[in-house]
Amino acid sequence: MHINWKRILLVSGLAVLAMLSGCQEPGGRVTEQTDGLQPEDINPTHIYEEVREGFLIDAEVTGAPEGVTPKVYVGTLPTYRREAVDAFLSHVGDSISEIISDERIDESYSFCVTCTSGGRLVCRDSVNNNFEHWVFNYFNPVTDRFYDSAVLYCTPDEAKIYSQYKYNMNLYEEEKDFAFASAAEAEQEVRDTLELLGVQGLVLQKTLYLDHSALEKAYGQELVQRLFLGDDGASPAEYEERSWSEADDGYMFMFCAGVDGIPMMNSGWTSQTYTYGPSQVLVRINETGITYISAHNPWMFGEVAEQPEHLLTASEALAVAKERLRDVILGHDIIIDRANLLYYSIQDRDRWTLVPVWEIAVLHKGSTIVDGEAFDDYTYIVVNAVTGKEIV
Repeated sequence: MHINWKRILLVSGLAVLAMLSGCQEPGGRVTEQTDGLQPEDINPTHIYEEVREGFLIDAEVTGAPEGVTPKVYVGTLPTYRREAVDAFLSHVGDSISEIISDERIDESYSFCVTCTSGGRLVCRDSVNNNFEHWVFNYFNPVTDRFYDSAVLYCTPDEAKIYSQYKYNMNLYEEEKDFAFASAAEAEQEVRDTLELLGVQGLVLQKTLYLDHSALEKAYGQELVQRLFLGDDGASPAEYEERSWSEADDGYMFMFCAGVDGIPMMNSGWTSQTYTYGPSQVLVRINETGITYISAHNPWMFGEVAEQPEHLLTASEALAVAKERLRDVILGHDIIIDRANLLYYSIQDRDRWTLVPVWEIAVLHKGSTIVDGEAFDDYTYIVVNAVTGKEIV
């Protein structure tokens, strides 16, 4: 069976948004009464409630680390500088072969080049309808060509939903140090290289240990082959028979922006009026050096803009989400399975602020049917922890 993942994600996302759009309650008034939510203590790690038939709260809660009081910060993104790009390419042993685009239109900038390695480097910075989107992508096809065919990475929520089709990160979770550098040394090299681009202060979320034996196992699996085979069963050029050796050993680091142990929200969240640009930086490195970077919105936390006297608790945030969903009839079961305190970027006149929010993850069971097969999906309710209002 050939799975059309773009279709799954598009159909499921539009279907859920369409069902919710006519039933959404505005804002969400916060009071001390949590309407049935009884936390185990002042900082619960799990909240459970059977709201009604087909609607369950069974939420793991991740709040602020002990001793941390979240604040509102002024947020900045790196400023594009041509000399910084040249310094980066020199550092990774590459250079510009041809400039494809180098233009600024209104508040958007695009710089795209091909490199002597045969790869491509892309820098983009755009502000559109209150949407700040900063992108830096680099790929060396000589040193990185086959990793994408063997390393199927995705968000934790995608892993839970589509694990049997598009997830094999578990093959690379055994901690080990490779001959060319320890994991700590490789991480420091990555951070030093990113600093050349003005990217700093990242939070490490996950490390994958790309051992050649695991890569070889994954590359030959039916799982991977199925993703690269067309409907007629013919294998495209990207999938080739190959052997793996210690020269392919490497690390893949997954970062996001954050402060005081609290990361930025990095789900691809879309409301009725707004598309949120997640903060995520993915980097691969092996004995040749850095082979791949995909960086999106690496926010840096500047001066404190506000020190809130009170922040919404997880129970209060879940009460807002429950009120929004209580009377919504969707035709499938829903489970709120996570409430995370995270940071979120909001435009405040001529500046951007990084604000603590509660991200409420709503699992929709069997909400999408494709080729006769039912798939789950996630939507998110984001509640400003300072104002108590849902972000819509």
